[in-house]
Amino acid sequence: MIRTTAKLFRQDAVEAFARRGLGAPIGAHHRPGALAALLLLLPVAGLTAIAVAGKYQPRMTVSGRIITGSGEVEVAADRSGVVKRLLLEEGDPVRRGDALMAVGSNTGNADQANLDDAQRQILLAELEHLNGLRDLLSRKSASWIEGYDLEGQSARRELGLIESLQSIAQKRANLLTLAHDRIKHLSSSGHAPRTHLDASELQVLEAQMQVFSLEREHAAFDARLQQRQVERTAALNRFRDEELDLQIRSAQLHRQLLDLESRAESLLLSPAIGRIGVLLVRTGASVATGQPVVSIVPANQKPSAELLVPSAHISLIAPGHDVRLRYAGLPMQRFGTFSGEIVDIGPTPVSRSVEHGPLYRVIVELNHPMPVHNGRNLRLFPGSSLEADILGPPTAVWRRLLAPLRRSGLLP
Repeated sequence: MIRTTAKLFRQDAVEAFARRGLGAPIGAHHRPGALAALLLLLPVAGLTAIAVAGKYQPRMTVSGRIITGSGEVEVAADRSGVVKRLLLEEGDPVRRGDALMAVGSNTGNADQANLDDAQRQILLAELEHLNGLRDLLSRKSASWIEGYDLEGQSARRELGLIESLQSIAQKRANLLTLAHDRIKHLSSSGHAPRTHLDASELQVLEAQMQVFSLEREHAAFDARLQQRQVERTAALNRFRDEELDLQIRSAQLHRQLLDLESRAESLLLSPAIGRIGVLLVRTGASVATGQPVVSIVPANQKPSAELLVPSAHISLIAPGHDVRLRYAGLPMQRFGTFSGEIVDIGPTPVSRSVEHGPLYRVIVELNHPMPVHNGRNLRLFPGSSLEADILGPPTAVWRRLLAPLRRSGLLP
């Protein structure tokens, strides 16, 4: 008897096979379960291959900031008060002795402030008066000295004239004396009358008297000239003494004014050469004596990155691990990420986070060049924030998959 199967064969063919003694044909049956099982086994096999041969590199993202190492100079407030003005900004170059900020008194006593202002006005008025006296003294001394100098020049010209007259009178007296000697010789030999000798003697005496008169006039004039020089020196010394007295009084007033200003406001000066790192206070902030207010990065100090890593991840990292950095001031979409390498891991927590618990300090060396923007190299300023992806060593995927079971104790 022929079994009816799925109508895969013609009826006449079925009957022919039956007559030949080959038995009834077996119909073909569909097996959808086998195909589905095959399709499920393929991805499982692929995942198994990946788990066995694949590698996984762990990555953790933490936050941090730019630092400059142990060479950073921390400047503390030298008095308590309120920050009145910030005179420099972060990143500005600074020299030793430059003013960093003005710190004023935090007293709210209006009466004291009014009293200080009144004293300031009085001191300024006295300084203005002293400056006027100094200007007047300067003009007066200049006028007096000019008068002395002009008088001295005139006296020296007159003295020169007297000396010229002396020379002429002396030459005349010498000539008359020679003439008198000749007449005297002639008179003694009888060749010249006595009247000529007497007249010659009279001329010599008159010439000598003129020389003596000019000598006395020269001496008197020279004495007066020297006296005027002494008076000039004395007047100059007097003017200098008066000027010095005014300078001392002015310096005293300036000191009083500075003392008054220092009670209201004082300048905090830079102790080092470099650049402003981080301003730890802002205008209007209250500061105490010894409180750090600004950090200065010494010249040629290389920056590095300081990361804060939760204690749950600190055992997974080690010096030499690579780090990918993203700086807050350099958008990743434009500048990408930057490479670094862990060089130090702190032995103890440095702070605590409510969300992550204890945080460890990790130092990353920056081993990348800075990008160029608008023709200049960009700089990293100390204190600026960043994010970092710490890349752990590659490990097998199956180890990663079994890690939860091992932590739970289900696997050795």
